Amino acid sequence: MSITLSSHAAFIAALEGARRITLSSYALTQDMADELSARADYGAEVHVRLAAHLVGDASGARAAGAARMVAELREHGVDAALTAPGDSSPHAKAATVDGIVWLDDRNFPRKGPDLIIRDDDPADARAAAAWLDGSVPHSDRLTFTKSDALAQEAAAITAAPPGEIDLSTEDIGTGNIELALRARLAAGDHVRVLVDFAECTSSSARSAIALLEKAGAEIRSRRALDKLTVTAGSAWIGSANASHDIPRTAGQSDWGLVTTQADAVVALRQRFDAAWSGASPTSLTQA
Repeated sequence: MSITLSSHAAFIAALEGARRITLSSYALTQDMADELSARADYGAEVHVRLAAHLVGDASGARAAGAARMVAELREHGVDAALTAPGDSSPHAKAATVDGIVWLDDRNFPRKGPDLIIRDDDPADARAAAAWLDGSVPHSDRLTFTKSDALAQEAAAITAAPPGEIDLSTEDIGTGNIELALRARLAAGDHVRVLVDFAECTSSSARSAIALLEKAGAEIRSRRALDKLTVTAGSAWIGSANASHDIPRTAGQSDWGLVTTQADAVVALRQRFDAAWSGASPTSLTQA
């Protein structure tokens, strides 16, 4: 029972020949929709859920495109639907393929810098299947709401042994994670934070960065970032940014996963280091 840092190619290979596929995503590329349609054409049982309402879609063009995609999927026998009014947005990009869980921090495109996780733990598979079927999931290490994912990430930071703590997120905000990082800085730990300054436009993001810089964190910026935290003995991975957890997003569906699996922790640290080496040290507070 383990997790593996996987790839688009491995996910597509898993779809080929699959008997049952259930996938939830904020949005889908056309080529991934075509792949799922092809699986249904070959007899697989395929279920797809997409977000009905998309951020920044004032014209409704993206929502209309999602509705057309759902209609196309249905033509191939896929059980496809948009989220119902009032449902939380499926920001968690998750799938089960014949009992194996696949987790993506973006939207399952056919190519790109996504961090794709393959998880064959039976408890995680049961939790993911329950969430994808609309039930309440339960797992000791896999969560499916933004509030739970952020609480899990903050707890991992707090519980980590002394040493280096590395966090990567596109956006950040004041709250549990910022407080946990500052507590570790006060205790003498070395903290590195990767953010995407272009996404950090809110007052909460600017406050969090200023507070962390003042406390001694090293902060760098780059685009297309993973959402992860790596400590001396564990790692947290997810689809949730470490942004301010406000009531509007607290129930949003986001996955979070904590692991102490040694090879996964090492691989995630290496992934962070590679991103860090290519990032800009420019300070947001000096921009």
